[in-house]
Amino acid sequence: MPGTTGTKVAYFAAGALIAAIAVGALSTLISGGDDEERPPIIVRGGSIIFESGDKNGKPKEKKGKKWIAAGSDWQPDQNDGIPVADLSIAIRGGNQGSCPTLDRVVGDPKATPAVAPVITVTYTADGTDTTFTITTKPDKNKPNKWSTTIVGSNMRLENDTSDNPQVVFGDHGKGEISRVQFEGQSGNVNCQGPITSLKVWQDK
Repeated sequence: MPGTTGTKVAYFAAGALIAAIAVGALSTLISGGDDEERPPIIVRGGSIIFESGDKNGKPKEKKGKKWIAAGSDWQPDQNDGIPVADLSIAIRGGNQGSCPTLDRVVGDPKATPAVAPVITVTYTADGTDTTFTITTKPDKNKPNKWSTTIVGSNMRLENDTSDNPQVVFGDHGKGEISRVQFEGQSGNVNCQGPITSLKVWQDK
């Protein structure tokens, strides 16, 4: 019959398109729609400041997310953010011999037991060292997903209604980042300060 082959091809194409849409929808349901990129975190001294987003970065990096308490820890409030496995870190300042410009800290949340990336930041003020950890833990609102987590004591929220909310420790105008430690791609890093700032990307 004339046109039968063309009709079959059209039906096949339509069926394939419907199947692709169904698979995409199913994939979205399975993943929970967790596909938003996460803004970087900027860490500065002079008090120690963990700031969400990079106001000096690329347009998609400028605006951050609010911080929410997760027990005594802090996590970005981003329910639809990608699950975080690795952290990438760029270091400004510090001893050139001990501080890589850019490195990756690898984790594996699917391992048994799970492996979290860990960046330890030492803040020194008035001769006293205080340590903070940038790592990943189960998300406060979605425990099956891992979220970047700031671990430290006596921290407070600042600029919470701005584009770049902050978690802060210490007195403004005092202190510096004196050391940053992590397991990088080429081995253990023990970066000696004074360190001007850190930029940490949250990677899937």
